[in-house]
Amino acid sequence: MPPLHAGQLRYHDFTLYLEAREQRRLRQKLTVVQPLLSSPLSLSNNNFQLPFSTTNRFFGGLTRQIGNNYTINYNTSSSNYRFTYGIGGNHNNNTTATHLNYLNTPPSSTLLSPLQQPFSQQTRRPFLTSLRQDLHLKQLERIANTTPSDPNTQFEFLSQLSQTYPDAVIERFEQYKEFAIDERIVLLYLNCLQRTGMVNNRFGMKRFMDRIGAGSQNNNSMVSMGTIEALKELSKEKLGKGEMASRAAAVVAAGGSGGGGMMPGSHFGGVGAAAGGGGMFGARGTSPNSPLFIQTHNPKSTRDMLFAVVRTVAVAFVLVSALTVVFTESGLGRGGMGAMGNGKHIQEAEGSDVRFDDVKGVTEAKNELEEIVLYLKDPDRFTRLGGKLPRGLLLTGPPGTGKTLLAKAIAGEAGVPFFFASGSQFEEVYVGLGAKRIRELFEAAKQKSPSIIFIDEIDAVGGTRKLKDQSALKQTLNELLVQMDGFDENSGIIVIGATNFAESLDSALLRPGRFDKHVAVPLPDVGGRKEILEMYAAKTKVAEDVDLGILARGTTGFSGADLYNLMNQAAVKASVDGLEAITMQVFEWAKDKILMGAERKSAVITKETAKCTAYHEAGHALVGVLTDGSDTIHKATIMPRGQALGMVMTLPEGDQTSMSYKQMIARMDVCMGGRVAEELIFGEENVTSGASSDIQMATRIARAMVTKYGFSDDCGVVYYGGETGQSDASASTRAKIDEEVKRLTSAAYERATVLLKKHSKEHKLLAETLLEYETLTGDEVRELILKGKKPKRPVPRRIGPLYVQMDGFDENSGIIVIGATNFAESLDSALLRPGRFDKHVAVPLPDVGGRKEILEMYAAKTKVAEDVDLGILARGTTGFSGADLYNLMNQAAVKASVDGLEAITMQVFEWAKDKILMGAERKSAVITKETAKCTAYHEAGHALVGVLTDGSDTIHKATIMPRGQALGMVMTLPEGDQTSMSYKQMIARMDVCMGGRVAEELIFGEENVTSGASSDIQMATRIARAMVTKYGFSDDCGVVYYGGETGQSDASASTRAKIDEEVKRLSSAAYERATVLLKKHSKEHKLLAETLLEYETLTGDEVRELILKGKKPKRPVVNTTGGGRGDQALVAKSKKEGKSRLAGLADKIRGGKKEDAQ
Repeated sequence: MPPLHAGQLRYHDFTLYLEAREQRRLRQKLTVVQPLLSSPLSLSNNNFQLPFSTTNRFFGGLTRQIGNNYTINYNTSSSNYRFTYGIGGNHNNNTTATHLNYLNTPPSSTLLSPLQQPFSQQTRRPFLTSLRQDLHLKQLERIANTTPSDPNTQFEFLSQLSQTYPDAVIERFEQYKEFAIDERIVLLYLNCLQRTGMVNNRFGMKRFMDRIGAGSQNNNSMVSMGTIEALKELSKEKLGKGEMASRAAAVVAAGGSGGGGMMPGSHFGGVGAAAGGGGMFGARGTSPNSPLFIQTHNPKSTRDMLFAVVRTVAVAFVLVSALTVVFTESGLGRGGMGAMGNGKHIQEAEGSDVRFDDVKGVTEAKNELEEIVLYLKDPDRFTRLGGKLPRGLLLTGPPGTGKTLLAKAIAGEAGVPFFFASGSQFEEVYVGLGAKRIRELFEAAKQKSPSIIFIDEIDAVGGTRKLKDQSALKQTLNELLVQMDGFDENSGIIVIGATNFAESLDSALLRPGRFDKHVAVPLPDVGGRKEILEMYAAKTKVAEDVDLGILARGTTGFSGADLYNLMNQAAVKASVDGLEAITMQVFEWAKDKILMGAERKSAVITKETAKCTAYHEAGHALVGVLTDGSDTIHKATIMPRGQALGMVMTLPEGDQTSMSYKQMIARMDVCMGGRVAEELIFGEENVTSGASSDIQMATRIARAMVTKYGFSDDCGVVYYGGETGQSDASASTRAKIDEEVKRLTSAAYERATVLLKKHSKEHKLLAETLLEYETLTGDEVRELILKGKKPKRPVPRRIGPLYVQMDGFDENSGIIVIGATNFAESLDSALLRPGRFDKHVAVPLPDVGGRKEILEMYAAKTKVAEDVDLGILARGTTGFSGADLYNLMNQAAVKASVDGLEAITMQVFEWAKDKILMGAERKSAVITKETAKCTAYHEAGHALVGVLTDGSDTIHKATIMPRGQALGMVMTLPEGDQTSMSYKQMIARMDVCMGGRVAEELIFGEENVTSGASSDIQMATRIARAMVTKYGFSDDCGVVYYGGETGQSDASASTRAKIDEEVKRLSSAAYERATVLLKKHSKEHKLLAETLLEYETLTGDEVRELILKGKKPKRPVVNTTGGGRGDQALVAKSKKEGKSRLAGLADKIRGGKKEDAQ
């Protein structure tokens, strides 16, 4: 047997390997054993020598083997002891030693031999020890399984396994011959047989010899040839199984010599002694030249270990908490104020270079603060008449108006210490820390009085107190209230707070004595905006053609931060374009980008859509130029931005705080100009839904005129509350309001119609020029309409590459914050303002061109068949994101791989697209013949009406294969992404929706019409309701926008009834048109339905060939008898044959019949 190293031995858990310095402790441990020994303990070479005699009553008999270690139990009058010895490593000159392990065990009155005890009692272990050993076993097993030819890893695993699962060791040894074995593992196997009492049942000498490599080539047996030869000799003797196993163990332990050996003589009932003498007991420990080396085991109970763990964790927690508090309170690692040692929550401004002259556009607020500065510089001037220094000043206003900039200006002008902090810095995880920081802030300011404290975003700490608030939040606010105006006066300290949410502040904080002055910092007016732009322009290089007055007029609602963002984006754009200075054109580009989003130069716009957009915007512009009271036209463009395909921008003379009746009427006329233009040029049936926002704006103005401004004789000069003026009005008054709104909008529609008919020539010229130039300035529009003069500038180059903008960043920070969200509406306005998030980049769903690019990119990484048309795929995946397209490509690739195809075909792509859109095919669905027939005629009705109705989308596919909750469907393929629909298209869609139900009624009778048309009716109703309430396609309801999803939220009861009547009229008309069409083409309808029953799925071309030419497909008929189609008899037959639809499908795939499996 090869020698073992000490590191290979495995003892019980919690083994304490003693060193020389612990000899005294070991001597104390073994004191109780001293009376039992034949001679006293002695020390030699730092190891205890333990001489004893094998005849001493100390030995209670060999009891149990653990790996290669053997345990001897003995008892005294007071307690039991267990000694474990085993094969040790090499010690000094290759002398093999035996380790003696000492372990206290619980007292017992009787000591049984483990062979007489149930095995469960032998292996009982504390819970924590058991859990740890089981995890260790799993790790050892993984190592052993990955290195089957290494006997050391096998022995290490099996020796641990044998302690608790000896039967598993037997199973692994006998059944799994791929794992290496050597003498150690053979001994372990024989030992486990003895321990479990399976020797007579499991041990067979012939099988044992085969396993260790005798008589056969076993590459994983590393038992020495000497041992194998000795065992062959032993096998010739006629012995019982138990004795044969014992003798075999002795031979293996002796290394094939048959004597001496390392096998204890009493382990197998004395057989080891018979085979080779007295074993190790007579050889070791009888003289100083053959010592026993001692180790002590000191296991602990589960309770002791648990207490130790809890104690360690508790001490660590207390230490970490104490250190955290010390570091937090001392300011270490946070940076502070030098001698005060305070943290970053107290900061003193040093040398601010901002002055009041640098603050523009907020003159009144600046005057208020200048007064505070004068007060601090010369207090006697103000106190000589009994006045006192104000305690607090609250700056309120929208985000970006300059509240923080004003505070910086105070720091630069006052000449007194200026402390600043953020409201959020007073909130920490530790209770009371916020209040402590408030005290520290005021103490620091008091030491340098007179001084100023500025708290930015004070609403974070000064919000209204509620009962449910945590006490820590209340403590912080309470401390702030006390410091500002408590029992002890803080004279000479002025507190300035800034917030854009003053409504949320606690009333106790807002009272005089705390915040004496409330200074509003509003959005700048046109003059203020011009001042701000002039200030920023002085710091940049601006071209001579720039008119900052026009820019100021066109940026109504811009804050100071917005104007800085405008200037910054214009500067970056000019730098990217290589310009020497920022031109007016660049400023316009930056303004449009901020107001309406980036240009969608890559958008795929068809010629028809572009023409419709040009005439639509030209209608707005012409009415705006020729209508008295309308705002000045500033620009007209058909360049898509955001969700708009084009727009006309106006430029008011100044900020409008109110509007006259004439101005409101003019605005309504301009709103109606776009829709009227579409109707006059393209006909009523081709008017699109793009005018919805225009109708909504006109309706909002008309409703406000009636309910808020008193411009209605019937409703009187009365204010009607609520957003729509309906909340406090009776039913009859609501009806009057609706009638008046309809009257105003209809009158605006008529005026716009008259104007566009009268100036049709100018309208056409303006639209054609827009198509040519894409964008026209206000002057060019007026020159063209009033004088018929086209622009003299060159025609711009067509849609080119999209510029990638890089905004300027704070040069002092070097940090760019990029946020991503799909719910931008929920973000706080203070977070969205320029200076925080300067750029808002919309990442929309890709259009048809973008989807094609994405598909081409993914297709380049896969193998795609030649028949694949990615353009058709892109057209058929409207609404798909990039992730959806990746999923489409991936599912198609997996399907093609499963089917064993060489490349992904168009058919596979269609399969993947249908699966994503409508769910997996339900080929196993049991569909009766009657249901299949009804579905075929239903879908054939949709398809026939779709093919024969002008304005409907192209039919792409018709199928009666069940998917998801649908038994069949007809799919259409639009030419491109539809941003709007014409009247004709909406009517055609309604007709197609009704085709399925009409077909059921004509073929099977009214009493057999099914509920399957519910979703079709729902879609038709949704279109009809939008036509009436959103797009103005109703004479009775007028060109009025009715809010809410159903258009009923701001309408009176009588108007709602009218809306319902109009929706019913439109849907009934669609039903009648579909009925006429299907009756007229009943022959084609029948042929299409029967062909669908044959083929299950027809392409758009096949549907058109069949309806228009009566030609059926020439491809083979699909075999549908395998399942999905058929009646209950088919199902019973399938069950009788013992093979379901799914099982048959799996057999076909495994058998290579891919065409059937599909």
